[in-house]
Amino acid sequence: MPSKAQLEKAEAEVNIYRKRLADGGSAIRLIFVTPDYYEERPKAA
Repeated sequence: MPSKAQLEKAEAEVNIYRKRLADGGSAIRLIFVTPDYYEERPKAA
């Protein structure tokens, strides 16, 4: 499983690509889901 630092880096990369897509007028949306083991509470089912 990835470390917390690896997940933070991955999320930062996703945010960069989200901005590039938005600036280019793309309708594509990227979704980044953080694993439950780094959340304070589990995701709702």
